[in-house]
Amino acid sequence: MLVNCPYCRLEVTPNIEGTCPTCGADIAPPNPYAHGSSQTTVQPVVVRTRQPQQEVIDFYRKLFTATPHVYVTHVLIGINVLIFAVMILSGVSIFAPQVDSMIQWGANYGPKTLGGQWWRLFSCMFLHFGIIHIAFNMWVLWDIGQLIERLVGNIGFLIIYLLCGLSGSLASVYWNPNVVSAGASGAVFGMFGVLLGYLALQRHSVPMNVVKQLRSSGTTFLVYNLIFGFMVRFIDNAAHIGGLVAGFIGGIVLSHSLDGDVAIRRLVRAAAVLVLGVAGVSAGILAAPDPPLDLGTEESRILDIYETAYNEWEKRELDDLGFATLLERDVIAPWEHLTEELMARFGTKRLNAESELQNYMNLRRQSWKALVQFLRTGDQAKYDDFGKKWQAANNAVKQANQ
Repeated sequence: MLVNCPYCRLEVTPNIEGTCPTCGADIAPPNPYAHGSSQTTVQPVVVRTRQPQQEVIDFYRKLFTATPHVYVTHVLIGINVLIFAVMILSGVSIFAPQVDSMIQWGANYGPKTLGGQWWRLFSCMFLHFGIIHIAFNMWVLWDIGQLIERLVGNIGFLIIYLLCGLSGSLASVYWNPNVVSAGASGAVFGMFGVLLGYLALQRHSVPMNVVKQLRSSGTTFLVYNLIFGFMVRFIDNAAHIGGLVAGFIGGIVLSHSLDGDVAIRRLVRAAAVLVLGVAGVSAGILAAPDPPLDLGTEESRILDIYETAYNEWEKRELDDLGFATLLERDVIAPWEHLTEELMARFGTKRLNAESELQNYMNLRRQSWKALVQFLRTGDQAKYDDFGKKWQAANNAVKQANQ
């Protein structure tokens, strides 16, 4: 009869004395009496071989000896939670932070990251889009991080975690340069990559029961989340895959036997991962494409040009023809280019004639064209049309922000 020992948590057949054959703790013994017999008959007790169970115990003993203390995982979780708390206290929404707020705090965003703010590859790893986002990531990090930290050591774990996060951020900004991304998920996926890479070379030194359990849980997590990520638009699968690949490569380099003195082997392998990782991330930065147009910044720039020119026209510092020419060259033309960028970026299926965003863009353009016609012809009806279209555009902005 197999039972789960509540002390060593292994499935064992108790000894006739009622003790666990692995750890020696007292557990309920099997019934020594045969049912339906008038004579007392002691049933033979078949104790499962201790070898597989002892291998598991020896493996975890080596693991805890090689890395007695796990603290990097705890520190990383603490930093993420602390930054999230400070963001909330500063006024950022706890459930659904605004995109502008995330960019201000250092989220990964193509126009800014590819434009030279490479520090965003790092800072975005510690930002999260709401309490559910950070809770899930920190729960998974707590679960997988402590195991990986014991497998590769404290220093190796810190190095590979940060490199996986940077690789995920780099993959994200390459694949989705127009999307604002943040979160620890790239680094967390990287930890599963480390596990798979480690087991690829050390499967013979890790007990088969442990290998099967880790490989099953890791594969299930990865397959489920990757498939789910491809189905849900706002999940950044590029960061997941980038972190996963970096983690797998790093796991292979960090993979080592737990027998004997592992300190020197770990230090050498951690240094090798650091050199390879820095070289890889640096190469990715050097080969990065040009930054895409920052739609929000470009919109503000065009509106600033218009407002400055309009004020000069009202003060008679700019005549009608000069104002009309400036509008056509420096306002309407770049605004039409901005609209084309939006169409190309979001596609006609998401940005159609009825959409609030395109409606706003069209109303602004129509108002300026009506103003140009007024300036060139003096037709008061065109100026009235300009006022109506301008107000309608302002209403569209208010409605979009509600």
